[in-house]
Amino acid sequence: MDGGMLDDYKEDAPAEDASAVDFKQLVGHNWVDPPERKRKRLNYNENDYFRSASGLPLKPLKDKAKGPKMPAMTDFQFYDAERLRALFHKAYTHEQLMAQKLQKARMLERQGAKMAIIEEAMQLGPGEPEPLSADEEAEKERLLSEGFGGWTRRDYSAFLRGCEKCGRRDLAGVAAE
Repeated sequence: MDGGMLDDYKEDAPAEDASAVDFKQLVGHNWVDPPERKRKRLNYNENDYFRSASGLPLKPLKDKAKGPKMPAMTDFQFYDAERLRALFHKAYTHEQLMAQKLQKARMLERQGAKMAIIEEAMQLGPGEPEPLSADEEAEKERLLSEGFGGWTRRDYSAFLRGCEKCGRRDLAGVAAE
């Protein structure tokens, strides 16, 4: 917009004058948005710089296993927390080991190793953590179902008040409270 047409604009011109130019309308029809500014990515991390220069991905692949998530257990929910922690820890250590073995297998595969060597690297050795057996899985599920997972501290307090009033042997009275 060079402003050549704006010379005709008169601020004191009456609105009914047909020869008057409406500045807002003129600019509105001829307006072009400026382009968005492209920001350069500033990164002062040397590792990322050399990774990008060599063509590797900026963030390394995450092969860490998160493992099974243990539910939140509080005292008033009456879980066998010690045994559940032991079972979840056993499953977690096995998941961590398998993630490490998978990472090692991927590295061997990138180096061009034979499938027999890769399969051997994935095998569990003596003394390495085993996965949960079927009995341990069943025990874990049983222990999780035995606790009162839906209870809040308020429910526990109501249960205690019911036991104080009715006695702990009168479950119908406690439930009525």
